[in-house]
Amino acid sequence: MESSLAPIQALVNQIKLEMFSSTFNPYSFLMPSAYDTGWLAMIPHPKQDSSPKFKGCLVWVLNNQKEEGYWGETGTDGLPTIDCLPATLACMMALKKWGVGQKNLKKGLAFIHVNSKMLLKEKCDHLPRWFTIVFPAMVELAQAMNLEVVFPKALEGVVLDIFLERQQILEREEFIDQNCYPPLASYLEALPPSYNIDRKDITMNLSGDGSFFQSPSATACAFLATGNQQSMAYLESLIQRCPNGVPAMYPIDAELTTLCLVNQIQRLGLAEHFSEEVEEILKPIYKTYKNQEVEEIKSNIVPAKIYKDSLAFWLLRMYGYTVTPRNFCWFLCHEDIVVRIERNFECFMSAMYNVYRATDLIFPGEYELEKARLFSRKLLEKSMTLKSVNDNLVIFPNFRRVIEHELSLPWIARLDHLDHRIWIEENKTDTLWIGKASFYRWSKDWGLSDMGFGREKTTYCYFAIASSTNLPHDSIARMIVAKSAILVTVADDFFDMEGCLNDLQTLTQAVQRWDGEGLSGHAKIIFLALDNLVSEVAKNHLRHQGNDITKNLRDMKELEVGKKNFVVLHLKENPHGGIKNSIAYVRELLNEMKKEFLEHAFMDGGNDLPKSFRHFHLSILRVFHMFFNSSNLFDSNNELLHDIKKAIYAPIEYQQVPTS
Repeated sequence: MESSLAPIQALVNQIKLEMFSSTFNPYSFLMPSAYDTGWLAMIPHPKQDSSPKFKGCLVWVLNNQKEEGYWGETGTDGLPTIDCLPATLACMMALKKWGVGQKNLKKGLAFIHVNSKMLLKEKCDHLPRWFTIVFPAMVELAQAMNLEVVFPKALEGVVLDIFLERQQILEREEFIDQNCYPPLASYLEALPPSYNIDRKDITMNLSGDGSFFQSPSATACAFLATGNQQSMAYLESLIQRCPNGVPAMYPIDAELTTLCLVNQIQRLGLAEHFSEEVEEILKPIYKTYKNQEVEEIKSNIVPAKIYKDSLAFWLLRMYGYTVTPRNFCWFLCHEDIVVRIERNFECFMSAMYNVYRATDLIFPGEYELEKARLFSRKLLEKSMTLKSVNDNLVIFPNFRRVIEHELSLPWIARLDHLDHRIWIEENKTDTLWIGKASFYRWSKDWGLSDMGFGREKTTYCYFAIASSTNLPHDSIARMIVAKSAILVTVADDFFDMEGCLNDLQTLTQAVQRWDGEGLSGHAKIIFLALDNLVSEVAKNHLRHQGNDITKNLRDMKELEVGKKNFVVLHLKENPHGGIKNSIAYVRELLNEMKKEFLEHAFMDGGNDLPKSFRHFHLSILRVFHMFFNSSNLFDSNNELLHDIKKAIYAPIEYQQVPTS
């Protein structure tokens, strides 16, 4: 085991050195935006109009054209995304302005002519608002620079519709519109001259750092329009931090970046390797998070704040910090913000996704979380009805499938190992290891898998426990739980359907005196397997804790015999309510008890159990919810086979997207 863990530990140490050192640059996380880099490349040098101010941006444009001829995002399928059209036009405009990259220009124009139909035709029924604003502007500006942007004849009607829709937006919305996110002002570089923007309107809306809505492209346009030196200082600072292509937003929230780092570690299943580093990140964030006061929030940062606050809540609660729902449910108290979210829900999808995830961890009496869960779920479900999913704040691959997975199965009924795998595959991220397992040895050695009656659930039991806790650690505890589940299932079926009264009495007496003398057949197999399991548990406890607990284990029985169904008891006390009311009552009671359980599992002070023990018990609860969430999967013959295959046998499916 130690030798197999050595390569993992070496990689962990390398990651710690690169990502948790004092020299780590959070901007290395951000993918350069071809669109924004192209705009900065167009700014002329103040002392020499014939050359660019930011030569590095022009060099980046020259060196980062894809082989197919476009600039911009590549999807997880290796194909260009819709944003590549305005990005490619912006980069070609930069090359045209400075009279360089003739081959690049030729390839770019050819790409647009050949691929625009494929990119636009499929999405023409529901193009994102940002695209409808930006794309026509880039076409107009490119044509004004004598770039021969030509679309296929079959696409002329679609392009005309996009231009008409852009005009409707410009006529309908104000420059700074509180009901629209983001406002038209944030697309300053894409607003036509006919929009008649006053220089004062631009200057009045500059941030303290000189940026225009934290957008490099809009700030570049603001500088070209006003010559504001604060805006130039902002752009120079940006280039200093990001010399190899600029991001779509700057500056970024450093705390949000580190929260995203912790979130990624958690969702990849690597948290156990970075527990100290995660705690060092979360401590200062918790200090500011619990003391923050919600003041008037600028409309352009509302999505980012909701995204950050809900992500912080989820991570802090996961790690046992005391946080209250109002730390991120504040937006529900502002009717104007709620209305804005509902009107522009596409732009809030990432934020609502985080809100919904945060509400998985509801404690008793947290009605704000219940309200936030209903609100976020409604908008996420609404977004799933659209033909395309777009988000101006945080975009990551296959977001639709990620949301569908989140909505289809509650967190409490999901197994961590499968969740980690889904996150890896949907984000196409490299992983450090692929789990391997062998299931049948112990069960076959003791004859439990060949009893010939009842439910043979060896694979289900091993799958459930292996997929609900961290691998490859805690293997002893996982093995004991899996073996116990197998044995309990076999013994339960033996008592319910197979053994005669004499066999059952004989086995019961043998267990009471812990002596298998006189047993035979199935009863003997069950007793010997039980004896072996008890001996194994006692031996491991003696090795690690130093005391022998064999007698204690042998003395455990179900202490409560003849337990009755609680629904039946409630119905007996409330006969006029009917069975449906009794079921609803018990379901609500169990839901409240689940919240209490979550509180005990995550929060310190309520009991003396170590956190690792509490989390292990939580994983067992999640296994039960997985089996019995909406139906009895434990008794099914093949409904879990797909999940078992993905969790244990099938290699992870991911495509390494080439970088330029």
